[in-house]
Amino acid sequence: MKRATQFAKATLKGTLSLLYSTVNTLYRKQNVAMFHTGRCGSQVLGDMLNQHPMIFWAGEIFQQHMKDKRKKAPNFVERTIDASRCTKASGIYGFETKHLPQLHFAEWCINMALGDYVSLLRKLDFQKFIILHRENYLRRTISVEVLGKTKAPHSRSEVRAVTKVSIDIDGSNGRIPLLDLFHSLDEHYGMLKDLVAPEEILFLRYEQDILEDPRKAYRKICQFLRIEDAHPTVDLKRTNPFAYEELIENLDEVRAALRNTKYRWMLDD
Repeated sequence: MKRATQFAKATLKGTLSLLYSTVNTLYRKQNVAMFHTGRCGSQVLGDMLNQHPMIFWAGEIFQQHMKDKRKKAPNFVERTIDASRCTKASGIYGFETKHLPQLHFAEWCINMALGDYVSLLRKLDFQKFIILHRENYLRRTISVEVLGKTKAPHSRSEVRAVTKVSIDIDGSNGRIPLLDLFHSLDEHYGMLKDLVAPEEILFLRYEQDILEDPRKAYRKICQFLRIEDAHPTVDLKRTNPFAYEELIENLDEVRAALRNTKYRWMLDD
């Protein structure tokens, strides 16, 4: 009797889950996938999108799996996306992927070629894609290093103490050499733009669309999705709004490494 009751409960739970998923799918008008590399304003933008009554913004749904480096099941990616978008009924569902091989595309996480991943998203009825690009890779690198030291990804305060960091130029600390990292960022952004058709994509630039006022990026997304601006509040602040001299311990080395490259303009920021 006890086993039969447990089986009945499990069957009912599965049926309700399937029913909820079906209703959710029928109600939903759009599925949206955002790509970025982290430390580029995605959190403040996601917080704003989640304030919209039509949107459920799930954020970085793969981030919680990054610490578990065991091999995932073959259907792990599709199952993770489906579980996330069944969490809450909404007209629009969106989530984020960090599109570098050392981030969410690591072998113990998504473990797919970028083209195969985009194809899977289309199969799962994702019709809209947002690419968020922080063009000053040096600023992004500093932000990553500061996060590693402080463990504080975001700030709600207007003023935050300066945290000085050393930039690994040649990869001697087990990191990707600085210029190799910058070339990889260029390569993956280029791949994304080639994989997604112009009518499906919104390309946002951190420096132009988020840095001074993230509402600019938010309004562009609303236009892209053809929904009204819900006038969200902006709660998060910049974490490292300081000059390079205050932030980088080995600034002379960084300047020497970038001076004769196409990335030298980043030194003028």
